[in-house]
Parts: sequence; structure tokens; C-alpha cells
Amino acid sequence: MLYGRPTGKPRRDPRAPMKEIYFLLAVHNHQPAGNFEHVFNDGWRTCYGPFLDLLKRHPGVRCTLHYTGALLEWMEAKRPDAIETLRALAASGQVEFLGGGFYEPILPAIPTADAEGQLGLMSRYLEERFGAAPRGIWTAERVWEPQLAGLIRDAGIEYTLLDDAHFVYAGLSREEIRGYYMTEDRGRPLAVFPIDKQLRYLIPFNQPAAAIDYLRSAAEGFPGGGITLGDDGEKFGMWPGTHKWVYEEGYLERLFTLLEENAGWLKTITMGDFLGRFPPSGKIYLPTASYDEMMEWSLPAPVQSSYETLIAELKKRNDYDRFSRFLRGGFWRNFMVKYPESDLQRCKALHVSRMVHRHLPEDLEAKKSLWRSQCNCAYWHGLFGGVYLNYLRHANYTNALRAEVAADRARHGRGGWAEAERLDYDQDGRDEVLLRSAPLNACLSPGYGGSLFELDYKEKCFNLSNTMSRRPEAYHATMLAKAARGGDAADAPPSIHDMAKSASPRLRGALHYDWYLRRSFLDHFLGPGATLAGFARCDYPEQGGFVDRPYAITSVESGEGRAAVSMKRRGAYHCPAGRRELEIDKRYALDGGGLLTVEYRVLNPGAEALDLWMGIEFNLTLLSGKSPDRLISCGGPKAAPVKAGGRGEAESAEFFELLNMADRFSVRVSWDGKGGLWYFPVETVSQSEKGFSLNYQGTSLMPHFRFSLPPGATKSLSFKVAVSPL
Repeated sequence: MLYGRPTGKPRRDPRAPMKEIYFLLAVHNHQPAGNFEHVFNDGWRTCYGPFLDLLKRHPGVRCTLHYTGALLEWMEAKRPDAIETLRALAASGQVEFLGGGFYEPILPAIPTADAEGQLGLMSRYLEERFGAAPRGIWTAERVWEPQLAGLIRDAGIEYTLLDDAHFVYAGLSREEIRGYYMTEDRGRPLAVFPIDKQLRYLIPFNQPAAAIDYLRSAAEGFPGGGITLGDDGEKFGMWPGTHKWVYEEGYLERLFTLLEENAGWLKTITMGDFLGRFPPSGKIYLPTASYDEMMEWSLPAPVQSSYETLIAELKKRNDYDRFSRFLRGGFWRNFMVKYPESDLQRCKALHVSRMVHRHLPEDLEAKKSLWRSQCNCAYWHGLFGGVYLNYLRHANYTNALRAEVAADRARHGRGGWAEAERLDYDQDGRDEVLLRSAPLNACLSPGYGGSLFELDYKEKCFNLSNTMSRRPEAYHATMLAKAARGGDAADAPPSIHDMAKSASPRLRGALHYDWYLRRSFLDHFLGPGATLAGFARCDYPEQGGFVDRPYAITSVESGEGRAAVSMKRRGAYHCPAGRRELEIDKRYALDGGGLLTVEYRVLNPGAEALDLWMGIEFNLTLLSGKSPDRLISCGGPKAAPVKAGGRGEAESAEFFELLNMADRFSVRVSWDGKGGLWYFPVETVSQSEKGFSLNYQGTSLMPHFRFSLPPGATKSLSFKVAVSPL
């Protein structure tokens, strides 16, 4: 005894009736629009299909299911039997369906009209196929901002579910987080169910009995209440090692059997039924948050590492539970700052949204293309590949461009036009310029090196500038240290968050970081000793002050089938003799046929002659660096094409050409005169649920020229960019 209290747990009288508790199981199933067909097929074979088969065999297990729109569309087209199964489960009362944004957007990050449209589309879809509109929604990545309560309630929805972390941050103790709470936004009430984090880690990453024991303990402490598990359906078969454990070794069968065997005190129930039968646990206002890991991932890499260290220290001291309510990571929207490439996707979708709502307000197909581009998976990065997966970014751009092309045709017809638009496209306080025509878009950032950040071939809805810069990630240090962590149980697969992470020497050797964004028409002045190898590592002597520095817009012109923008910068040139100045005038012009012409005028305003080595860098992508149908041709007309991920140089080149035989088009960039040419693949080392991988992002190609400029003299360079069908 210690201070009158027993040192061990009191034993429960086995003759006493077990106290009841309600278990609310919600399973979220998602595949992003644009994912590979084989991923959908594998998902059905290893996960979605087996789960439904087991659910049918256990009618005593009631649950709430969520399928995102892209997955529902695939199932309807390729697995209509699954739709029939779901319809039967719904009719029996065993299953309730959650709504949500149809294509899984982060709701507060998209325009209100699009959020309302996506919620409404999902509600109509579920009502038409399964006979009832949803009462609740799955909130994508559990990203919560307080104004969402009003938006969701206005869509006719009564509840959602969020992580228990949201409730802890609001001041509740873990013991209070049961059942559901009410929140509101300007008089519009919404029920919110807290997802139990411990259950999220127990199921399916421990023995089934461990989950039952946890629920039994919860019943003793909170009799008659409800405890919610809402989590990814892919953990039941698609995550590494889980199919064998969950199905072949019978985890899920045993769990469902135990739930049925303990139905006397452990009641499985749908969330809507629980909402209708029981009062709320209280009223609450939740702060802006997501799940713990997401908020950690949204931090800048150095801050993330410090945060991880702090958490580890608190856990070592057994202080984490005491202080966790005061500790949280970053804000989901800051992924747009951490990854400018994410922000560009978002800005594209915002721009196209304005076009569609203005020119095609009643066109549902155009809106669905737009909404597909708002799928959140390519906007962020953490455990999963996310923004580093070029095919997911490509899908977002392709869908946005389909909607844009439809809006263009509604406004202009099919061809012969070009226009220039000056606007603060990315809301950073500096204007961008969009040169647009029926065949081609050229989106320009005068404030960032006068560069081209988006080049769209609209016939194929293909953004050729869809590249990622190489930047440090917090897990790179872990990878280099080969820090590995084991799972929680030796006889079960580790949680996906606890899997060992190590990398091959090749991957570790590929860790190079860029000091500038991988765009096109970036203006370099190379110093003595610069080489292709050093330039590829971003380790070379840069003598100019132009690459990422602002150019001033001097004119924007639009009319008569031609659009153009001129810009200028006077910047530093650091030669061996000291600091000098150079002036660059750069003019982009796009005609109605889709030909982009870029003219340079380099001026030496000083009193001394300058010997210059100038490079104009392009970063373009064909999505694959190794495919035999994605090639680059560099140099003269007799140069043999190489794969897009090749590396090399040419001493005397007049052009380079990217050949996409898969999508049947080519991109040819030519210039007046001859110059040297460097090219190499831009590859990132990123983390995924399967470990570390090397991801092709694009190909960097840089024609470069040596010339002398006497005082007051100028040098002119001219480039043409033409995209043509093959």
C-alpha cells in the first residue's frame, strides 16, 4: 500500500456484468485521381475486396465506410459487383456511408464554391447509388479550420470525425475524449467525433486481443460511451506487410470474430446511429489542426528535426503525456511555403476555378475536371511520396488544363488567339505574367529571375515544367545515420510510422540540394572551373546575380494574335577583378499558333571589357527518365537520341529536342548560332511507405555561350520553343 492506495490494478470480479461501450469503426478508402491503373487493381486485390468479403461474413460487425470519388468511379467502371455489395450492406443497416469532398480536397484550401460543389456531388452520388444521403463526412487528412463547421453544416451534413489531438489541444483530458462533442460556426452546429489515437496504432499492428482489452478498459472507465476509430482502409492490406498479416494470417477475421463474441458489452455501431441515440459529451471549439504527424511534416526541415528531438526527449523523461497538449507542429497550409511546387499546383487550380465559374458556370464535366485537380495527395509530403511523385502532380495539372481548355473554347473558340495577363498569380506580392494561346501557355515570374515556371502543351494537357527542386528533408539525416526503429510487437507488422528506414549507398550519394527553384530561362554566368558534374550537384562557381533575382516588367502587350512581355534587370557580375554590372533585357512573345520566342539583349554598362560564360537553364519533364519512349536529342541533326534521364554534353549544339512517343509530341528548343550544351536528370531522394526512393523530376538542359563584351556593347541571343505532334 502507498498512501492508502493499492500498488497494483484491482481485479475485476468475473461474476460482475461487463459494462457496455460502443465501438464506432470508420474506414476511409482512397486512391487519388490519376493514380496508376495497377495501383487500383492491387488495392482491390489486396485490400478493398478482401475487406468487403470479410465484412459480409460478419454481419454482427457494423461500421461506417468512406470511399473517395476517384475510387468509387473506378469501382463502378471496373468492379460493379462491389457497388452491388455496398448497396446490400447499406440496405441491411450494417454499413453507413460517409460523404466528403468528392475528389478528396483539403476543404479550407479551395474556393468555397468548389468545396460546396464537391460536397454536394458526393452526397448526390451516395444517395443515387445507395439510397441515402450521408449524414457525416470524412474530412481529408483531418485538416480542421474552425470555419469548416459552417461550411459542412450548410451542405446538409450533421457530423465529421477528427483526431483526438484536436480535442487535447482544446484542453480536454484523454479520459474526457469519448462519444462526440458539438461545435459551431456562427450559429451552425456540427457534431465532431474524436478518433482514438491509441486504437489507431493498435489496429492492425498488434494482436486482436490487445484492441479488445483496450476497449474493455475504456468500458470500465467510461461505461455507455462511444469510442471511435477512423483510419485509412489501406492499412488493411495495402501497406507493406499488412496483407499477409491481416488476411493470410487471419488478423481481421479474428478481430471481427472477437467483436461479435463480445457483443454483450462491446457494441459495434454506425456513427449516424450513435448520433441519433446518445447526447453529446459537451460543447467544444477546436483549434486549427490536423493529425500529429501531418503537423510535424508541415514544419521546415530544420525545425522539424528540432521538434522531433524535443518529442523524443519528453518521451524519454515520461513527460510527453503531461505536456503534449501544449505541443504541436505546423499548419497544413504551410506546405505551400515549404514546397513552392505545391503552391503552384494550388494557384493553377485557383486560376482555373475562376475561369470555369465565369465562363462555364453550368458545365458539370468541366467542374469535375477542375475538382480532380484539387486532390490533396500531391500537395504535401510526409510518410507518403506526395508532392515528390511526379505522376500525381501531373494528374492535377492535366485535370486543371482540361478544365482550362474547355473554358478557353467557351470564350475564344478553337484557335488563332493569344493573350497576356498580368496578375499576382501566387499571392506573394509580386506580379506574374501569363502568356496564353490555344496551343500553349507560358507562365512567367519576373520576380524570380524572369523565369518560366509553367509551360503547358494544351493539346495533351501536359505541363512540361512540372519539376521539383532538390531540398533537404528531416529524414535525410536519419537516412544517412541509418537510424532504424522496430515495431511495437514481434509477431505483428510494425506500424507504418515505425518501419526501419535505411538507404543504399547510391541513394545516399544522390543527396544534392538546389539553392534555386528548377525553372526555365534561368540566367547563369559561370565562373572558371565550372563543369557539368559540379553543375549537376549544384556545386559550381556562379558569378552572376540573375538566377533568382527580380526582373522589372517594362511592358505587357496583347492583341492581334500575339502576346508579349518585356523585362529588365541590372545586376551584379562577380569577375576575378571584382564586382561589375551587367544588364539583361528579356522579351517573351507567344503567337496564336503556339510558338514561343525569347529574345535576350545582354549589355555591358561598365568601362571595362568583360569575358562572359553565360548559360540559359531549362528544366523540363517527360515524367520518366528511363522509358525508351521518352528521349532527348541534343546537339546537331546527327546526334543520337538518349533517354530523358541521360547525362552528357555537346560542344557545339544548335538545339535540343524532347521526344514523347508515348503521348506523341515533341518539344524543340533552338537558338541562333552554336553553343555548348549540358544535360542531366534532376532526381530527388524521398521517403515513402515502402522506404526511400530516387524519383525522376525532370531533365536540366543548359545551352551555354562564351563571348566578350567591350564597354557599352551588347550581345543578342534568341530562342524558339515549339511543341508539335508526332
